[in-house]
Amino acid sequence: MKKFFSGIITSVILATSVLPTPSFAANSAFTKAYGWYEAIHLEWSNDANASAASVEYKADDAADYVKIDSELVRTSANGGVADIVGITSGVYDIKVTTGEGEVIEKQDVSVAAKDRSGYGFYGLNGGLGGYNKDGTPKSDATIVYVDNSNKNTVTAFGQTGIVKIL
Repeated sequence: MKKFFSGIITSVILATSVLPTPSFAANSAFTKAYGWYEAIHLEWSNDANASAASVEYKADDAADYVKIDSELVRTSANGGVADIVGITSGVYDIKVTTGEGEVIEKQDVSVAAKDRSGYGFYGLNGGLGGYNKDGTPKSDATIVYVDNSNKNTVTAFGQTGIVKIL
C-alpha cells in the first residue's frame, strides 16, 4: 500500500513539475521623483538594465523633451537612479525609457531656486564659477564627469587625470 501511494505522489509531482508556470514581468514604476534646488532626483524599480535607460525632461509648458547625459543615469539594487542637474526653478515633466524599453512618466515635479543672496554672490552680475545665476551651466562651461573608475584616465583641456585637470 505504501508503494502504491508513493507511486501516485511521485506521478503527481512529476506531472505538475512539467506544467508551464505563468510568470509575470513586474512593471517599472517611479519609487522616488522629487525636485530640489535646480535639480531633480529619480529612482525607478524593476529595470535590470537601468544603465541603458534614457531619461528626458521638459518644462511643463514646453513641447520638446531634453535627454540627460548617460553619465547621470546609473543602476541601483532595485532598478535605476538618475539626477537631472543644472535646471532652472519651475515645474517639469519626466519621461524614462527603461533599459527594457518600457516608458514611465511623471508630471508636475517642482524644482526650487537656490538662494544666491549670500556674501559669496555679493556684487556679481553673472553666476559664480561655471554656473549662471539661475543654476544652469554657462554656455562656455566644460562639464567633466568623474567617478572612482575614471579619475585617473578622464581627459579635459589636454590633461589626463583629475589632479592634472584641476
